[in-house]
Amino acid sequence: MTPEETAAPVAVGDAPSSGVFATIRQALSGAHRDLTELTLRRAIVLLAIPMILEMLMESLFGVVDMFFVARLGVDSLATVALTESCLVLVFGIAMG
Repeated sequence: MTPEETAAPVAVGDAPSSGVFATIRQALSGAHRDLTELTLRRAIVLLAIPMILEMLMESLFGVVDMFFVARLGVDSLATVALTESCLVLVFGIAMG
């Protein structure tokens, strides 16, 4: 018996899709998967997409925070800008 004959049949919904949008959808789904079974490039992309989105949301938080703190004065804005830059560095190192 050949290995193809002994393999379990694959359902249509279980077939791995290789499109760009399918990869993004899979990265955002949060489903558990064994990354060692994927190609290195696909595994890196699946890990990088959530990290990129988190960094974008952190940057958006900083901009909105600065917008509201700017009404308090220049010193307050400088303090928020300094702490936001430190937070971005810490988050980037911790997540990377």
